[in-house]
Amino acid sequence: MRRGVFLVAASLFAVGVVLSGCGSSDKSDDSNAINQQDNQVEVLSLSTTNKDDRYEKVSTSSTNSSTNMGSSNQLVSSTSPMMIISRYIYKTGQMVSYDANDDGANQSGIETDFQRDDQNEIVIDNIRGLIWQDNDDVNSNEMKWDEAVEYCSNLSLAGRSDWRLPNSDEIMSIVDYSQLNYSIDSAFVNRVKFDYWLSNSFIYDPNRKAFRVSFNGGYIDVGYKQSSPIWSLGMPDDTWTKFNVRCVSGIDKNDQKINYTRDNGSGIVTDPSTMKMWQDNRDARYKKLTYSQAIEYCNNLTLGGYSDWKLPNKNELLSILDVENFMTNWQLLDKSFKNVNQWSPYVTSSTFVRDESMAWGVQFGSGRNYLLSKHKYNLYAVRCMRDISDAL
Repeated sequence: MRRGVFLVAASLFAVGVVLSGCGSSDKSDDSNAINQQDNQVEVLSLSTTNKDDRYEKVSTSSTNSSTNMGSSNQLVSSTSPMMIISRYIYKTGQMVSYDANDDGANQSGIETDFQRDDQNEIVIDNIRGLIWQDNDDVNSNEMKWDEAVEYCSNLSLAGRSDWRLPNSDEIMSIVDYSQLNYSIDSAFVNRVKFDYWLSNSFIYDPNRKAFRVSFNGGYIDVGYKQSSPIWSLGMPDDTWTKFNVRCVSGIDKNDQKINYTRDNGSGIVTDPSTMKMWQDNRDARYKKLTYSQAIEYCNNLTLGGYSDWKLPNKNELLSILDVENFMTNWQLLDKSFKNVNQWSPYVTSSTFVRDESMAWGVQFGSGRNYLLSKHKYNLYAVRCMRDISDAL
């Protein structure tokens, strides 16, 4: 009963907030991005012959001195070996196209490669190198945040003891937005719609709040570490303080500092780790458009001499979100981004699978992501993106 009350309340909260608001560098060179952990190398190359499926897997040869749990890999340009993708953005899972040039039509991103080890009850991410707990505990191990941190730290599973509570970027890699009932990749056997704790504290209130993810849709919001908020009066005491736990292990290939570069003349920020360019002129802060207008605007945008811009899907937009990077101007983005509307959600090209009248959006002031109405009167912030790899 508690779950039902919580999920309905959380969904209404997320949508309600949106609708009410409508109207450094540790990377020195490309060679350093080549990771060969565990003596495994898997190479994924960029294919320029098919824009809608740019990433193709190349034959691999690997050995592992311990167990076959994850592999090191890289993405390299098939035309320019010096250009390397070292941070991976997965496809959202949206296969159906609801609108021209949307996520389903573009099919942007890398295909996931998850493998379940039934004997050890784990799921291995063969691209990012993460190993996920997938025993029966994840269905019922409801606890408070500090208990969740300790639980993962003390977990012994599959001969490993390096388990931890996942962060937001790690957990979103297993979300599959095409799933109607459980928004998690089908490689996972233990799948429930419940909410799961994340290791990230909510940066504006870190002593009381931490992030959580709901697999009843795949959205991120916050939960309370200890005490429930006053507006939960009348509900059980643990309504907003106890959530499930799914631990993760392994070294994440995406865990790296990003050497963003900014062209002040054009207002473009480049992420070399994903080979993507991001619009960051004044329009990225001040322009408000409907969902359909946003897709059309990006498709027709000419900026920096480029005319192949598009509206990013949810995973692409999340790739520049940093929920732990609090800047003095109240944005959870790298300081290279100068034009940010912190409190208006940015609309994406991804559609909510259970309601095609809703699109996904990301808010860079709080780190939350929401469902946004596609109605012609609802306006949202827009930030266009282009793939550098498309020009190779």
